[in-house]
Amino acid sequence: MGSTFLDVLLSIISGIISGIIASILLNYYYWNKKPKLLISNQIAKNLKNEYRIKIVNLSNFYVTNVFIQVHLVTVSNGDGGNILNVINLDIPYKTIQIIAPYDDKDVNASYAIRFVLPKNLETLWENDDHTYLKLVTYCSNEHNNSSKLYEKIYYKKSNSIKNGEFEFGKSINIR
Repeated sequence: MGSTFLDVLLSIISGIISGIIASILLNYYYWNKKPKLLISNQIAKNLKNEYRIKIVNLSNFYVTNVFIQVHLVTVSNGDGGNILNVINLDIPYKTIQIIAPYDDKDVNASYAIRFVLPKNLETLWENDDHTYLKLVTYCSNEHNNSSKLYEKIYYKKSNSIKNGEFEFGKSINIR
């Protein structure tokens, strides 16, 4: 009788432990699937004088609720430290509902988007060492709503804006 009780107890304990391990592994796999975005290192200025930034979804799932903010930040010295003066640039599309998953066979490259910055960007952004452009992007995984915040800083206007268009597909190069 003592050995049967011990066998049942060991069976229950091993079932609980394996259930906990399976739950941890499943949650780790499922909840740690945060979006993977690739954001262009430069801003493309096309022939229509439109300023564009490209975002590529490298995830194997749809990215949803993409919120985009663009700030023009000027740093100045004040009593006791730096002062950040922030201007929120009004962009036409602050929210993108969905970006398709990455698929190298997608002939439309619907996993890559380009959004337009204000036309007066060049006049707003001074070409000095104290002003930079900051892009903040927040997005979610379509399955579990795990989210990620991306921040991209374009430090110098002269190095950040390049004449041309982005190459097609996954590339963030400007031609």
